[in-house]
Amino acid sequence: MSKVFREYVHEFDGFKHGYRTDVNFGYFAGIVLIMLFHDKEVLSKDNKDLAGAFSYLEKQRSDFLSNLISELKEKDNEYDKVFYQYYLSWKNPKTIEDFNKGDKDLCHAKLKSENLCEAHLEKANLVGTHLEKANLKEAHLEEAELTYAHLEEANLEKAYLEKAELYKAHLEKANLMYAHLEKATLSGAHLEEASIFEAHLKEADLTYAHLEKAYLDNAHLEKANLENAHLEKANLPEAHLEEANLTDANLEEAYLSNAHLEKANLNQANLEKANLYRAHLEEANLYRADLEGAIFFEAHLEGANLNQAVLTEADLRGAHLEKANLSATFLDKADLEEAHLEGATLEKAHLGGANLNNAHLEGADFQYARLKGANLDRSNWEGAENVDLAYFDIYKRPAKKETPDVATEEAPPYCSSFFQKFFTKPENTSADKNQQTKFGFYQLFYTEPSASKEDLPASCLSKLCAKVAPQTSEEKDDKNVQDDNEDEPPSSAFLSIEESVVTYRWYVPLPNLKVLYRQMMLVYNNTNKMLSDKRDELNMVEDLFKRVFDYETRKDNWREVIPLWILLYNLYDKVENPVAKYALQNLYADDIEKVIGMGLQMKVTRGDAPEGLMLRLKSLTEHLRLQFIDTQLILNDEEGRVDAVKELRSSLETRIFALIVALGIGIANFISSYVYDNYVLQ
Repeated sequence: MSKVFREYVHEFDGFKHGYRTDVNFGYFAGIVLIMLFHDKEVLSKDNKDLAGAFSYLEKQRSDFLSNLISELKEKDNEYDKVFYQYYLSWKNPKTIEDFNKGDKDLCHAKLKSENLCEAHLEKANLVGTHLEKANLKEAHLEEAELTYAHLEEANLEKAYLEKAELYKAHLEKANLMYAHLEKATLSGAHLEEASIFEAHLKEADLTYAHLEKAYLDNAHLEKANLENAHLEKANLPEAHLEEANLTDANLEEAYLSNAHLEKANLNQANLEKANLYRAHLEEANLYRADLEGAIFFEAHLEGANLNQAVLTEADLRGAHLEKANLSATFLDKADLEEAHLEGATLEKAHLGGANLNNAHLEGADFQYARLKGANLDRSNWEGAENVDLAYFDIYKRPAKKETPDVATEEAPPYCSSFFQKFFTKPENTSADKNQQTKFGFYQLFYTEPSASKEDLPASCLSKLCAKVAPQTSEEKDDKNVQDDNEDEPPSSAFLSIEESVVTYRWYVPLPNLKVLYRQMMLVYNNTNKMLSDKRDELNMVEDLFKRVFDYETRKDNWREVIPLWILLYNLYDKVENPVAKYALQNLYADDIEKVIGMGLQMKVTRGDAPEGLMLRLKSLTEHLRLQFIDTQLILNDEEGRVDAVKELRSSLETRIFALIVALGIGIANFISSYVYDNYVLQ
């Protein structure tokens, strides 16, 4: 009978939403009859036609019902006969006296607060029956029709309800402790705050059921269908939900401590802030499940499918995730301390800011996983796969301390007042051409290395031309192409020392005054201390890169090579010579920041390094060794130039000293001769 009732409800829903138009008067009358005596709130307020019809019929109930009943008596339709019976039940509701007479057709009976302890109501018709606060302890209701029945606060302890029909029944705050509801239909039933301790609901249909704040401690729900069920803040400690269907179920803030959910289907279920302390979810399907902030402390998730699940800020400390599928899972800021992830698949997983302290990651697959900001302290990565394809922290050089620019608004330190005025840098780009030309001469004779390649002189003469002469659009394009080419080595500030001071015209040797002047200014602007510092700088670069060159990276010493690479990488900001900077830049692989960041992040792990990390570290060494000859030649050339300037300065100082001594002797001889001739002889 409840099947017919439910079919009529579906017919009404179809008519209400506009996709059923073939509803005749008998159907419509029967549906309105349901609305009148049973469930007014089902009526759609959005449908004005039905609402108007309902209001009209309710006002003229007596006339309508009499006409309806007369028609129903003449109908041979099975559905109309059923509704005629419903009408009679509604017209003359049965009471406890009818039950005592053995009548099992108690549709819409008034049995509120009645004592039906151990009653036998197998296959009884209790559709729409009012059993609020009734005592049905140990009652037999196998295969009973309880569709839309009212059992609020009823006592159904140890009651037998196997295969019972409880479609949309009201069981709010009902006592169902130890009740037997195997294969019962509770679709859409209301069980809010109901006590279902150790109840038996194996293979029961609980689709769209309302179990908010219900008590299901140690309940048996094996293979039960809880699709789209509402279990917000429900208590399910030690509940048995093996192979249960919880697709799209809402378990927000539910308490599932020690619950058994082996092979359960939680596809796209909502488990936000749920407590699954030591719960068993082996081989469970949690595809795209919302588990944000959930507690999985020491939970068992071996072989579980967590593909694309959201576990942001979840507590997974000590959780067992061996061979679990965590592909594209969101684990940002999740706590995985001491978690077991041996053999787990973490492809494209998001672990940014996650805590993996002391985690077991042996044999896990980290292909394209994002681990930026993750804490890997004491975690074990032995045998981890595709680590070289994962995304780790990117190392950044420490911020360079601000120092005054050498060639800013101050003239060279050894200039006289005349040169101070002549070499002053223009305050803005709109300065007069004469002033810019003066500054061009300053750049010509006093060059100091800068960190940016744009300010480095290609040569002294080209630098002067670049500062003074305006550039055409073609020249600007060529300059941009040259700036973008990182392989183009910068010119040395000491390049003029390689030029010859003698030029030949018609086979006649003549002094090259420009070169001679530039070399003199080079010597003039570089003291012995400055030249020694530049030579030491080049030696430091050479010594450090040779040390890294000779270091053989192995699984037992890979942690020691990380500081060497950091020193070599940070050296770029320490040196000032543009040639030394260029040499260092050649030694760096394109992904050096990523590899150093990866090494630093994994330095605190325990055990041998995974193969992926070793490959990345060895790739840095390989690149450095391939650049060894070119780098050595560049440094040797620059060292030779510095030494040549140093020798030239020493030679000039010796000659100037000799000239001063000779001049002093000459002056002394002149004075002595003059005194002797004018005073002694006279």
